[in-house]
Amino acid sequence: MNSLPDDVLCRCLARVPMADRVPAERVCKGWRTAFASKAYTVGRGACAEPLWLVMGGRDGDGTGRVLDQCHMLDSSLQKVAQLAPRHSASAGSAVIPGLIGEGHGVLVMGGHGADHQPTAIRGRDARVLNLQGGSVWGLWGGLLPDHCSKPSICALGESIYVDCYYSYYNMMHSDDAESELLRYDKHGNLLETIQKPDAIREPLSCSCMHAINGRLFFLSRVDDQDSIYRLDSYDPATGEWRRMPDPPIQGLGLDVGATEHAGKLYVIGGNVLLTMGGRKLVADVRVFDGQEWSTGPPLPSPAVCYFAVSAGDRILVVVDNFRMAYVLHDGTWRSYSCDETEFVAFPYVVPLGSPAVAGHIA
Repeated sequence: MNSLPDDVLCRCLARVPMADRVPAERVCKGWRTAFASKAYTVGRGACAEPLWLVMGGRDGDGTGRVLDQCHMLDSSLQKVAQLAPRHSASAGSAVIPGLIGEGHGVLVMGGHGADHQPTAIRGRDARVLNLQGGSVWGLWGGLLPDHCSKPSICALGESIYVDCYYSYYNMMHSDDAESELLRYDKHGNLLETIQKPDAIREPLSCSCMHAINGRLFFLSRVDDQDSIYRLDSYDPATGEWRRMPDPPIQGLGLDVGATEHAGKLYVIGGNVLLTMGGRKLVADVRVFDGQEWSTGPPLPSPAVCYFAVSAGDRILVVVDNFRMAYVLHDGTWRSYSCDETEFVAFPYVVPLGSPAVAGHIA
């Protein structure tokens, strides 16, 4: 293969599974150079299947110890690579196009260890990981405000929006601890602080924020007893906030069981309040297209989702106290238990208090 033109060699190497990339790079200097080239990145992007990046986690031995783990999984949830560790308890994370040069990067903001105490290193800082050219975390320019709990992050155009949530404790002990929307450029410079409507300025849990069709949508829990969620949108072009139709299903877990997929918001499962009292798990999936809600493919069984993320043409949700995962592909859910994967049980690797991030890994 060393006699092949460089572009042909890169297209061939692009089909090497991610799990075999490291030994393949050791074959010769030419192959190592090809793997690091832009031609390989382009070729890999053309044939790559969705991969999930799962960071942090809680130890399964009952101690609640936070783990420094960072794994990549293929579409069958098999572990294909392990990257540099990063604490992610209560951190916000997202895959951002063009974050590092022309490539995609993972942005992680906030987070703390098992003591649940933010520090100058973990609590306010932001770190990035280049998904195309390496596995070393680097500092990003942006800083979170003091006492900001789990932030929600997404990219829209050339801006990165961070919905900063303050815990109930912080709100009770600070006059200015209100949820706020921050806008950064891709270098981490804070461009503006956007005031949210009064009704969602002090949500009872972290808002779920997603970008759909050029607008930001916020799913916020506004009633603790009945677990009532409302949906609001913000148009960056006009600065207009608008109340949207509330989710047809109301119940605990909607904020973590929601993800943007193919330009629509999916709200998955939940623990709903019954008319006569008590609660029940539901398998319902509701889909919002930016204007109205419709019904999506129901889960294989009723559940509260611990997180939901989208990559490529698939949605991944983790349920059953992190012991089961479902993947939606072509309108059908497929079930995965911990025993069906080589990957050490979901409790050891799923994020603690924050969603996983997912994307095509080139």
